[in-house]
Amino acid sequence: MSVPDQKRLHGHVVAGTADTSAARSAVRHAAREAEARGVVLELVHVLPARPPGTAPQGSPQGSGAERLEEGRQVALAEAPQVTVALSLLSGPSVERLVARAVDAQLLVVGAPSPGMTERLRPDSAALGAAGQAVCPVVVVPAEQHAVRQLRRIVVGLKSPARADDELLWSAFAEARRHHAELAVVHAWQPQTPYPDAVAGARHDPGWLPGEAALVEERLTALRHTFPGVQLRVDVVRGSAADALVAASAEGSVVMLARSRVRGPARALGPTARAVLQRARCPVELVPASRTHTDALPRTLAGLAHY
Repeated sequence: MSVPDQKRLHGHVVAGTADTSAARSAVRHAAREAEARGVVLELVHVLPARPPGTAPQGSPQGSGAERLEEGRQVALAEAPQVTVALSLLSGPSVERLVARAVDAQLLVVGAPSPGMTERLRPDSAALGAAGQAVCPVVVVPAEQHAVRQLRRIVVGLKSPARADDELLWSAFAEARRHHAELAVVHAWQPQTPYPDAVAGARHDPGWLPGEAALVEERLTALRHTFPGVQLRVDVVRGSAADALVAASAEGSVVMLARSRVRGPARALGPTARAVLQRARCPVELVPASRTHTDALPRTLAGLAHY
C-alpha cells in the first residue's frame, strides 16, 4: 500500500528516488529492509530549486510525482507488504534527504556505477549523505542485482583493542534479522618507515592466532546476546579495503564505522571511500555515535573507525 506523506516520520527507512539504475537499486534494497524491520518506507524525490527570476520550464512537480510513483512500483514489486510514504521536496538534494532521515533507522542511496566517469566524487550525493546523516547510510551500487535474501554481513574490524560498540551491535542485529552469516574481517598491514625491521613479522604467520584470539574475546558478550547468529572471524594480512572487497559478494552487505564528526566527504576515512568505490554489494556506514535501545555491555571493545 502507499500513503502520501509530508509530515515527520519516525523509525522508518528512507530512500531517494531518481531516474537512474542506481536509484532503483537503492529503492529495492530499502524496500527489503523496511519489510524485514516492519516499518514504513519513505521515498523522497527532491526537485532542484529554481533560481529567482527564471521562468518555469515544464512541470517539475509532475516529473517528480512520476519518479515517486515509479519508485513506489519498484518497491512494491520487491516487497509487496511494505507501506510506502511519498515525499516530494525541493532544494539542495543532500540537505533535504538527510533532513528527512533525522529520525529514520536507515537511509539508502544509490551510487554511480564504478565504470562511470563521475564515480563517487567528493560532491556526490552518495558521499554527501554518508558523511552527513545521523542515521546509518547504505550506499547501493548501480549494478546491484535484486537479492531477495541477504546471505552475508561483512564487518570491517580495524583493531580489536579499540571500540565501536554501535557497529558491532548493528551488525549482529542485521545478521539476526536476515538470518545471515556474520563475517568479521580484521586486516593487518604494518605501517613503518623501516620495512626491513618488520620483514620477518610480515612473513611470519605466528601472529595470526593471537590476533584471532583478541578478536574472539571482543565478541564474547555479543555471541551470548545473539546466540543464533552464525559467526566467522577472518584475520588476514593486507590492506583493509582489499580484504573487505574480497570478502564481499552477491548477497552481501559490507558494514563500516563512520567518524563521529559530521560533515561532507572528509568525514569518511580512506578505507570507507575505497570500499565504496570498489564494492559490488551495498555498503552500510554506521555513525560511531549511533545508540540503540538495548543495553550493550560497556566492556565490549570492537570495531575501530575507518
